[in-house]
Amino acid sequence: MTVLSTVPPRAPLVVGSARLLVDEACGLGLPREPAEVDRALTTRFGAAAVELVGAIRRRCPADLADPVLGSVLVELAPRVVCAYRRTR
Repeated sequence: MTVLSTVPPRAPLVVGSARLLVDEACGLGLPREPAEVDRALTTRFGAAAVELVGAIRRRCPADLADPVLGSVLVELAPRVVCAYRRTR
């Protein structure tokens, strides 16, 4: 089952007394502050990623590019879709 959540993705994470384990998390969108995105990209993938993402954002509308980039930079996404699994 996939549920919209604002819970930061930390795997494995057991959510409260419901005993749900986060299997996957996918970010939806990115913050509008480009410097924050650039820092995260540099940290995770290196400086070349900043150039690539800059080119993508210049050529694609934000409505298309942001969800794709948000799926990679889950920790920056304003909304997160999580796939939960009930634990025993």
